[in-house]
Amino acid sequence: MSKMRLTPMIEAAVFAALAVILDLLPSIRLSPAISISFAMVPVFIVAFRWGLRAGLISGFL
Repeated sequence: MSKMRLTPMIEAAVFAALAVILDLLPSIRLSPAISISFAMVPVFIVAFRWGLRAGLISGFL
């Protein structure tokens, strides 16, 4: 993680906080086994913008 720059880490932290807030919204239930949560949208945005490492850090946060 020492090669990761400051901007992706800050953005990953902000989007992880946004994911926590969006997790409070109710999820969409398609069936008893399948549900869609809006909390994963910010994590996907970070992963698409900065790659796998920043996406994993944001997801783990």
